[in-house]
Amino acid sequence: MERKYLFLIIGVLVVVVAIGSYYEYQNYRISQIQSFLKESAQHTNIAATYANQTVSTALKKDYNGAISLAQKTQEELNNSIELDNQALQYADGPYKEYIVYDIMKMNKNYAMEDSNIRLYQAEQKNDVNGEYYANIEIKQNENDAYDYKNKRNEIVVADPSLFGFLSN
Repeated sequence: MERKYLFLIIGVLVVVVAIGSYYEYQNYRISQIQSFLKESAQHTNIAATYANQTVSTALKKDYNGAISLAQKTQEELNNSIELDNQALQYADGPYKEYIVYDIMKMNKNYAMEDSNIRLYQAEQKNDVNGEYYANIEIKQNENDAYDYKNKRNEIVVADPSLFGFLSN
């Protein structure tokens, strides 16, 4: 009889430890996702600052400066994409969807900076055709990035409690 209770207690302990381990892993996973996404958002904000500076520098016809700033924007976007990819390793459900759209948006922003660089190079050379095609690429990438941002935001609106950490 005592053995029976001993086995029952051991069985209950194994189940409790297994459940506790599962929940601890889930908390760790979510913590990793949120940590990577917060850091990614910081790099994205820095990229946006550089992108704004790029435009104002180009308006002053400092095309070499604008190209340099566009490249800095791309570096920050690369950092964000790397961090999102690290978060993606832990993600599922809404987190995964959000990260996929975020990566797609940043890839379009990166491509837009490539187009901006081509635009500034064309403007330096007074290459009207180059300017025309670069502007078409910029507009297309801008529209695509906007669409991905909207899809990403729909995910946040659908479950804001998961993404509240991004507004801190």
